[in-house]
Amino acid sequence: MGDAKSSRRQIGARGRWARRLFLVLVLTGLAGVGYYLVGFAQSSDEFNLTTVRLEGLKVLTEEEVLVASGVSSGDSVLQLDRARIKAGIETLSYVESADVTLVFPDTMVVRVVERAPVATLIVRNAAFELDRAGVVLRRYAEGRIFMTPLITQVGDIDVVDVGDQLQSPALLDALQAWDALTDTGIPATLTLSEIAARSTDEILMFFDEVPFEIRWGRGDVRDQAQRLKVLWDE
Repeated sequence: MGDAKSSRRQIGARGRWARRLFLVLVLTGLAGVGYYLVGFAQSSDEFNLTTVRLEGLKVLTEEEVLVASGVSSGDSVLQLDRARIKAGIETLSYVESADVTLVFPDTMVVRVVERAPVATLIVRNAAFELDRAGVVLRRYAEGRIFMTPLITQVGDIDVVDVGDQLQSPALLDALQAWDALTDTGIPATLTLSEIAARSTDEILMFFDEVPFEIRWGRGDVRDQAQRLKVLWDE
């Protein structure tokens, strides 16, 4: 009786080990097949990048975006790093944001939101195009026509590089004042030639059609813009 029980225990143990061995062999086989399939897919021409669709470009060229993305025709779509591509494109000064989508087997779609220029900053006789957040989009070449208005006399800015987001309080207040005034509709009938951003307490706007400057002080620029509109409409 004792020998029978011992024999059954040995048979049960051998069965468990056999099942475990079988499971290990199956998993090893699946891993091998998976490794082979991944290697095959990465080396297959079926997944080579052949099409790049760029959306939202207004100022930037397709070549500029493609160079910044770091990808090229023939790259394997399976090996493309979307985060790295996005980061590369967003180094371009005109790019506010970029979204990268991979469409298998051979396509990449890039949607770009560009920054919109609103004014020109003059620093040490050099002209720089700015967006409404104070990001420097480009430096104008000599002889080029500048976007108006010109923002001048910003005392706390000495060095400007393309791609910088300038933090001068006077400059940012000047941009906000211009934005607020634009929303009133007043500039539609006038030509704003210059904004002198001397300080946050002294921002002066000069219009070609008006013989005096419009002064802005510290405070809510939108409230100041609305009060100016009331006076303007009278």
